[in-house]
Amino acid sequence: MQNIKVSFLALSFISLALMFLLHGLSMPHLLLHITHLTGVAAQLSMFLATIWLWLSSLPSDNKLIAFLSQW
Repeated sequence: MQNIKVSFLALSFISLALMFLLHGLSMPHLLLHITHLTGVAAQLSMFLATIWLWLSSLPSDNKLIAFLSQW
């Protein structure tokens, strides 16, 4: 069960990096024209990282962690 907590921690950093990559690539006139994706990606990156960090802080015997570890 401890490996799932490390996986959640890794997913936190991966989701943070990928969403900030999307944020950087969606800057106006880089790949797309003016869009709201830049602001949304920045906020979503912090939200996803927070969720994964919260999941990694839960005890291993939590029902949610047990359910997610089956996946």
